[in-house]
Amino acid sequence: MTVVAALEDLVDGQSHDEQEKRYYGTIVNFDQLKNADQVIFQEQYGIPVVRDGQHKGQVRVRQKKDREGEGFVFTIKVRQPDGSDKECNLQGTADALDLMKQLAADGMVKDRYCFPVDGTDLFWEIDMTRDGQGGYFPVCRIELELPKGFKGEIPDFPIELTDVLDHNDPDPAVQAKIKEYFEKYFRVQTGN
Repeated sequence: MTVVAALEDLVDGQSHDEQEKRYYGTIVNFDQLKNADQVIFQEQYGIPVVRDGQHKGQVRVRQKKDREGEGFVFTIKVRQPDGSDKECNLQGTADALDLMKQLAADGMVKDRYCFPVDGTDLFWEIDMTRDGQGGYFPVCRIELELPKGFKGEIPDFPIELTDVLDHNDPDPAVQAKIKEYFEKYFRVQTGN
């Protein structure tokens, strides 16, 4: 089975609505990652847009390597009042990635494991970061892109997780833990 393209794979210069669920959790059994339909290496750098103390969006460049080859995507994301995003993807280049890395304060380098949801066009994306010892950190980021207006039930995670945190949970303690996870496991400082 081939994984259905994620919104970031639509490199058409058009704006698209993005609605996704995002979680953080701790992996119980790393062997379950072997069941992924596809693994994609991603390196990305971006600049957040903040106005009046609120996150309004970002511009970023992402490199993607998978079994089909390598590509680069330049993305503009704008946060909408309902919390979803509008996203426009343009063809990127290695030079654009390098320049964005020079401008950005940080980025992410990760392996994305893709798990199709049986009977749907949906798939889970599980982002893993290297621990520098030949493996991964135990904390992962889990995303599910949803079609606009999705009202169905969120499917079960494709792997066993503990300590799951919902990115949309407004509890300050949950948001503080998510920030801690992001800073510790996902954020790569560029030194700029």
